[in-house]
Amino acid sequence: MRRRKDPGILPTDRVVLGVDPGAVHLGWAVLRGGRFVDCGTVELVAMSRPSVAKAIRILRWVACRETVAAVVVERVELVNARPGFGSTMATGLAHGHGVGQRVVQAFLDDGLPVLEVAAETWHLEFFGQRAVDAPSVAALLARYVAGWPAPRTRGVDGHARDAGAIALWGHARLGEKNDPA
Repeated sequence: MRRRKDPGILPTDRVVLGVDPGAVHLGWAVLRGGRFVDCGTVELVAMSRPSVAKAIRILRWVACRETVAAVVVERVELVNARPGFGSTMATGLAHGHGVGQRVVQAFLDDGLPVLEVAAETWHLEFFGQRAVDAPSVAALLARYVAGWPAPRTRGVDGHARDAGAIALWGHARLGEKNDPA
């Protein structure tokens, strides 16, 4: 049995941008230590380079506005097709993977520290299981992130919520490494 990770007390001055890339939506959230700063979701036109470039411009603007110290991006895993796994889902995962890689590269080009984390990794570390439902993630954020908006608040959908959990994971991980970021 895996032990659950407790984010504990987070440094109050570190600002982390969490990013949840997908095929159609890109969620983002900014945390300053254990406090909520902002979050949102950018709609992507599937397989459109201009919409991904626009999303990256938005993320860079947020990172600059909030003086982000590190960026944490959920790594979209490419999987092999299997029974019940349609071509649309495979295409969506491939696009989400490409979006994530472009976000990572953009922030590396900007000189910011970037961490990547697979969904399965943060799920296992926070919850002890590979798959996690939305209410569990919302409860995690409500418990550990001061001021996290209530569910159904405008601008806080599943993508922004997951980005908040990704940012929280990044805070915990950076704190473990005593990284100056």
